[in-house]
Amino acid sequence: MRRFTIFYCLILFCSAYLTAEDIHIAFTYELTDYDPAPIIDSLVDGHRAEIRYEIRIYQAITGLKRIFGDRRIAEHEVVYVARWNALNQEFAVRVNGETEVVFEDTDSLIEFLLAVREQRVSVSSEFIEDLYILCRPWIQPIKLVPPLTLMILIRPEFRQILPWQEVPFRIVE
Repeated sequence: MRRFTIFYCLILFCSAYLTAEDIHIAFTYELTDYDPAPIIDSLVDGHRAEIRYEIRIYQAITGLKRIFGDRRIAEHEVVYVARWNALNQEFAVRVNGETEVVFEDTDSLIEFLLAVREQRVSVSSEFIEDLYILCRPWIQPIKLVPPLTLMILIRPEFRQILPWQEVPFRIVE
């Protein structure tokens, strides 16, 4: 019995170091058929606008396990918060709360805001079979400050949640 316990512990200890390597998945999502006028109008009026892209990576399940749905492998989020700088006459976009990108014209701003370009997400290589990516944008033309966010419950036009769309991807080394 003691040998079996030692053997079992040895297998558990070794299996912790035999994890699969991560692979990187790259994708681009572009939002089409959306009128950006409310975003530009709210920015010029002095408000902030937020576009949040929710990205989910799934593995398709076949057979009887399909009843429980596909396996969610990873979730990723890209958040753009845009504002108008009236002193410098330029638009500034903060990406994921870290980097800030500046635009001088509305066309390049809208082109940037309505797309997620060359995003990379790491997933374990054991899930490489039957992957697919879904993406949906949450658009707030007027980003409210925290005490006023309850108004979204009363006025749903402050936030637009578009439907999920499947996104083509490629595996990057």
